[in-house]
Amino acid sequence: MIKILIIVMMLIGSNSSFADSDLFKDDFINNFQLLYGSTPKLTPSNIKQLSKNKLIGFDRFRYGQGVKQTWSEIRRNNKDAKIILYQGGPSINTKTDGHTEKYLNNVGRYKKSRGHSMGSVDDHPEWYLRWPLNVRAVFLYYPDQYILDFGNKDFQRYWLEATMTDVVKQKWVADGLMIDNCVVYHDNAWGKYVAKNIVNYKSGDEWNEAMNSFVNNLTQGLAENGQIVMANRGYSKLKKGGEAWEALDKLPSPPAVALDEGAFVVSWGRGDAAFLPEQHWLNQVELPEKINNSSVAYMAHIGSDIGEIGKDTTGSSFEFYDAFGFALGSYLLSKRADGPPTLFSFDYDKEKRGAMNRVSWFDVYETLDFGKATGRFYKVSEGKHHYYQRDFERGSVMVNPGNKVIRDIDIKAGYQERKMDATEPLSYIAKVNLKPQRAKFFQRVDLTAVK
Repeated sequence: MIKILIIVMMLIGSNSSFADSDLFKDDFINNFQLLYGSTPKLTPSNIKQLSKNKLIGFDRFRYGQGVKQTWSEIRRNNKDAKIILYQGGPSINTKTDGHTEKYLNNVGRYKKSRGHSMGSVDDHPEWYLRWPLNVRAVFLYYPDQYILDFGNKDFQRYWLEATMTDVVKQKWVADGLMIDNCVVYHDNAWGKYVAKNIVNYKSGDEWNEAMNSFVNNLTQGLAENGQIVMANRGYSKLKKGGEAWEALDKLPSPPAVALDEGAFVVSWGRGDAAFLPEQHWLNQVELPEKINNSSVAYMAHIGSDIGEIGKDTTGSSFEFYDAFGFALGSYLLSKRADGPPTLFSFDYDKEKRGAMNRVSWFDVYETLDFGKATGRFYKVSEGKHHYYQRDFERGSVMVNPGNKVIRDIDIKAGYQERKMDATEPLSYIAKVNLKPQRAKFFQRVDLTAVK
């Protein structure tokens, strides 16, 4: 244990970059999936389906589920797939001291040290972030999870030693970890009741600087042990949030993947879906080209299931493939042309199944390929209104993030509309209307061959 602590102390002081722009092969759509929670059980069939993704996130208890060597089976199906295991970030769960290491999802040492060289978390009261009146801060909706001081170097060393012991040195070790709650500062409902009232950090800038230090130093430490990091950052929709993402990207050791699990359209709030306001949407679309050392991973999600008619926050109806197409089209506008590939995931049926609790795959992930982008996305004005478009070698994508219908858009000769539902055929059309929060996809065809 002393040897581990010495290594961790050396890593916190090191100054090397571990981001790898060649970690993922860049295809037209780069998929990832995070499967957390106890259902569904892994089987040889759904393991094969999961293996199609470039990046797959699990809880560590999934090791040995479905087949004896779960990670090896995924790599047999897809030798380039990266597997990451969930680990809570700067928090401690007060209810998991009795769990074995395989069933932990945080540092797991609230009052029980598990042989850690620095004792238990509760031996260090200075690590608890505080609200006024010296109240220990917790995450909103999670009263059993105390927030710990992510900017404290001693806590960072503690986190690394615990994670190396519980994950990296165990038989279930994978390619890396997804570190949750590495969130940038924000003052919405979560921030109002959590971040904004914390007395340890007086401003959003202080919070972001400390959190970026946490992610940077953990990435350094884990990379020395052959582990990649996905950091769950969030709030790329905010101007200040994007600036915090950019600041982390400029540090010596940004994570291999920076995740926002609230991209483009989300299931949070009233109804089955909330389509982001245009400026928030635009902030997300513009961000990946500003992040040069991490793959940006965008996850969109809705509450309704395939075949259901959902309601958004305004009460307007939408079909499943309306939301899916909007999310995928937005991703394709945002996708980097070079450098670390941008990743995409779409979760759904969250009202019945919960978040990240299903194995899913859409045929369009394999059949839709317009080739390389011919440039970045651009704004197209139609009278008083506008939409956004990006052109590729063999097609174009249009997205309307606004709240007005764009009518009678001329479609170039030689382009067919491609629907997201693979059962629908390509269709020729001269003009289209583009509804609010919708996307359209147009595939270039060989007119000579058609004639």
